[in-house]
Amino acid sequence: FIKPSELEEWSRHAGLVLRDSIGMHFNPVTQEYSLGRNVDVNYLMYFSRPDDE
Repeated sequence: FIKPSELEEWSRHAGLVLRDSIGMHFNPVTQEYSLGRNVDVNYLMYFSRPDDE
């Protein structure tokens, strides 16, 4: 498992900037996914080059 902090550090070393991150959550009872603040297990991260601002 790659922690969000590890991915952010590696990306920074590659010259990328973290623009946003969000957690993905699954409710097995309703069989639905949702997005939220918790990035402990499943997450999405958006990076870009500094000159892409």
